[in-house]
Amino acid sequence: MTEPPGQSTPADDLDTPWKDAVEHHFPEFLAFYFPAVHAGIDWT
Repeated sequence: MTEPPGQSTPADDLDTPWKDAVEHHFPEFLAFYFPAVHAGIDWT
């Protein structure tokens, strides 16, 4: 089915919750998935 001219379907925004979670919990994300990288960062 085609859309009438001038009307567009908004893009799905399915990855924003994941991006927000990683952004807000970045140290925990690194510690879980990349413990060696997390250990090498000075978090102070």
